[in-house]
Amino acid sequence: MAPKASRSKTNKSKGEKKKKEEK
Repeated sequence: MAPKASRSKTNKSKGEKKKKEEK
C-alpha cells in the first residue's frame, strides 16, 4: 500500500483512474 500511495501522489490522474478500476 505504501508504494501505491506514492505512485498515486506522483500520478494523481493515473492513480485515480487505477483506483477506480480496482474498485
